Amino acid sequence: MSMTSRCDICPRRCDLGTGSAWCGAYTAGPNGPIALFEGHVAHVSVDPIEKKPIWHDRAGTRVLSLGTWGCTLRCRHCLNGDLAWTRKAPEPERVWTPEDVVARMLATGCAGVAWTTTEAATWWPFVIRASVAVREAGGFVVLVTNGFYTREALAQLLPHLDVWRVDLKAWDEPTYRTLLGAGDVENAAAECRARTQEAHAAGVHVEIVTCLIPGHHDTTESLQPLADWIRDTLGPETPWHLLRFHPQHLMRGTPAYPADAARTMAQAMRDRGLSRVHVGGEATRLGPGGAGPRRSYDFHGQDGRFVRLVMDESEGFLGFVGDEDLLEEILGACRSRGLDLSVGHTARCG
Repeated sequence: MSMTSRCDICPRRCDLGTGSAWCGAYTAGPNGPIALFEGHVAHVSVDPIEKKPIWHDRAGTRVLSLGTWGCTLRCRHCLNGDLAWTRKAPEPERVWTPEDVVARMLATGCAGVAWTTTEAATWWPFVIRASVAVREAGGFVVLVTNGFYTREALAQLLPHLDVWRVDLKAWDEPTYRTLLGAGDVENAAAECRARTQEAHAAGVHVEIVTCLIPGHHDTTESLQPLADWIRDTLGPETPWHLLRFHPQHLMRGTPAYPADAARTMAQAMRDRGLSRVHVGGEATRLGPGGAGPRRSYDFHGQDGRFVRLVMDESEGFLGFVGDEDLLEEILGACRSRGLDLSVGHTARCG
């Protein structure tokens, strides 16, 4: 954040001298921009890292998930629209400090912190300071992000960042300006890809998510440029999660993206030379369970399919993250050996 009336966190670079930032999170102050959501926690939970979804780094660990209000985009299919679309947040019961974040992380047995649920840009100064504190306490830092940052803003976090889990929502710029609410930012998609490339170059672990939305970017032709960019810029082993659209927020009338079509799309992207293209990204709870430590097991099926089973016997559940068709094969093998497991609950990742 610069010491001027202009916010330089996202590519809009709002002039605060003419009013609050577009996201509603910053206003002009005598010594520069004032962060209105500083330490204002709107969401807190303890999650397996696989739920983000992050499948290829720090397997079996838990993260303290934290989010505030607001966002730098306005996606019409937003999973957390009640928080992300808020420009004026209610006053919190208390304001957190970076020390509070570290204390909660340690008290809940988490190995790190994930800035998630909404976009961390809306409380960026707090995110930077808390991330420094988390690292100093021996934890790791995950940013679940839309990637919509300026180069100088990301540079503030990169020295303290371990995982960049980015939503590259589409390849083309018109989709960002309409469906995703980037407005008059001409190079929104390119900015998000540039920040992702910078995170990768800095040695940060990168995993990518793209939601397949009917009637928008739901053809192999629309995703091929993104697949080729991932392969050539980040490497063929970069994890890419193709999530199926589910009706929500302002797109409740749009049908869910079919599972078979998602698998076909994933195979088409693998045919472009990518080895870690995954379908789904759902966290599934199975039963029964017992008592004991937390363990994780990875399974790799044909054509790049992947499953991670996380058994937490102290809480009595077996968690699943990965491709559902491979899960069915695993459950079938378990049943044939007398272990009758069945799906108990599913929830989308985030």
